[in-house]
Amino acid sequence: MIYFKRLFNFPGPKDLGMSDNNHAMASEMFRNNDTEFTWEMYYARIKHDYPVKYFFASTLPGAIRHAWWKLTNPISKAYWSVKYHVVPRHRYHMLKLSQPHSEISNIDNYDVGFRDIDTRILFAIFNLFNTFVAHEFSHMYFPSEEEAAKDDGIDLQYIGTKRQRERCQEILAIHQWWNVDRKVAAAQKDELLTRWCSMRTSKVYNRNGDTERAWQELQAAEKEFDDKEAEMIGRLMKIRKCLWT
Repeated sequence: MIYFKRLFNFPGPKDLGMSDNNHAMASEMFRNNDTEFTWEMYYARIKHDYPVKYFFASTLPGAIRHAWWKLTNPISKAYWSVKYHVVPRHRYHMLKLSQPHSEISNIDNYDVGFRDIDTRILFAIFNLFNTFVAHEFSHMYFPSEEEAAKDDGIDLQYIGTKRQRERCQEILAIHQWWNVDRKVAAAQKDELLTRWCSMRTSKVYNRNGDTERAWQELQAAEKEFDDKEAEMIGRLMKIRKCLWT
């Protein structure tokens, strides 16, 4: 890197015939062919043609900057370490597993204490997802239905809007399921469980087979509930890369 370019008045790549623009040239990593000049070649030529000016414009400032970084880096690391551990909103390495109280169902009634790993995984990923929706989703580009309809794969102004709208709708659908629909399904499952438990103690129900039918309904509801959880976890993983702004 060259510092104080204007002060030392170095010629640019265009001035040296290495590019058609003084500010646009490929780096070695993105070189298209063997004849193309790169920024690395430009710096090597400047160093060769202007060794003294290059020393004061690049070598010396670079050494000072590196020394300053070595001096201040431990202080900076200590500062951020304290901040990451103390300031709640910066504790990115910590996963909150507790669940808010719900009037619909107490399936996730959890504050502290032991929970099996499968449950903790479920709470962790959907708490993170809820955090994204609460604080970052509003900053996402959410194309209107009209904009998405104009995506013909050709018009650069609207290309990709259909897919982006589908992503946003999927985020809202998963959020609705976790915070409302899942709890409604859990409440319905609890009703079936309560009904089956009460029928088990009744000889009348046991004689006519209603208890067995209630048990089958409960088993079907639990399987449907578990299958839906697995489905929604998979859907969330598919859009995981979209959860940034």
